[in-house]
Amino acid sequence: MSSGTEDDEKARVEILEPSADAADSSSSSSSEEEDTDLYEDDYMTVRSIYGDCDVEEEILVTWKMGGWENIAAAEADGDGDAGAESQEERDGREMRAGWRELSLSTQLEPDRLAPLFSGAEWAGTRLWTAAILATEYLHDAYGARLRTDPASSLLELGCGLGAPGMLARLMGASAVVLTDVPALLSQLERNVARNFPDDEGVRAAALDWSRPAVRELLRETGRAERGFDVVLNCDCVFEHLYGTSWKLLVEVVDELLRVNPRCVSITSVERRNGDGIDAFLEKLRGIEDSVTELVFEEGSVQIYTTVKIGVES
Repeated sequence: MSSGTEDDEKARVEILEPSADAADSSSSSSSEEEDTDLYEDDYMTVRSIYGDCDVEEEILVTWKMGGWENIAAAEADGDGDAGAESQEERDGREMRAGWRELSLSTQLEPDRLAPLFSGAEWAGTRLWTAAILATEYLHDAYGARLRTDPASSLLELGCGLGAPGMLARLMGASAVVLTDVPALLSQLERNVARNFPDDEGVRAAALDWSRPAVRELLRETGRAERGFDVVLNCDCVFEHLYGTSWKLLVEVVDELLRVNPRCVSITSVERRNGDGIDAFLEKLRGIEDSVTELVFEEGSVQIYTTVKIGVES
C-alpha cells in the first residue's frame, strides 16, 4: 500500500460521506438514481448510490486487484499483451481478467428504525475508511496465503456491511464467516446472498462478543478444533458509540488465539477524540504469550496485528 502525498492521505482517510456539492446534485433529481464517488485508489473504487428522496440505498465496491493479478500472471507466462496499449484497452483487459463489483445494501428491514436512534447500528450500515485500508493491508500482507492455501479461512468480527470479509473471499480465502450483532444479521445475509449466490464459502452469522458465544460459533461452523487462520475487526473500538465493548472484543480475540495459536488477528482502528483505543490496546497486549504490533498507519487509521509468541502464523 502506498501512502502517497500528504494531501492524498487526507483525502483517503475522510469519513466516507458525500460532499455538500454531491448532495445538492443528488437532490436535484430525486426521481432518478444518483451515484457519488466516495473513494478511489489502485485497489478499489467505492461509490454511493442514492434513490428517491436523496436516501442512500447501496454502496458499490469495485475490487481491481484480482484483474491486475490475473493480467500479471498471464504476462509472466507470456500469454498477455503488455504492448503499447491505451489505458482504455488496459482497463478493458483488467475488467475481463477479474475486476469484481460488490453491491452492498445499506438498508435495514422496512420496519427497523434503529439507525435513526442507535448510533452503533447506524455505524453498521456504513463502509468506513478503517475497513477499506484493512482490506488493502490484508491483500498485501496475507493475500498470497489466502490464494495458495486451499484451506485458508477468515473470520470478521463486527463486520457491518461485510465488505472486507467478502473481498477476502475474492482474494481466495476458502472459508469466510462474517459476524455482527443480531440486529444487523438480516442486512448482512441479504448482502451475502446478493453477491455470493450459491457460494458456500461465505456465510453470515450473529455473534455477541463472549467466550461462550465464540465457542458456539466455532462448533456451528465446524471449526471447534482448528479455529480460523485470520481474524479481522475494523473500526470496532469507539467508546462514544460502543462503550467499553472493546473489553469483550479482547476476550473473543484471546479465545480465538487459544483455539488456533497460528491465527493472526488484524485490528484496524480510526483515531478520534475519546475513542478508548489506548485502553483497548493495553488490554489487547495483555493477552498471554502474545505480541501486538502496529504494522500500518495512514492518517488517523492504524492497523495492528496480534499473534502468539514463538508460533509461526
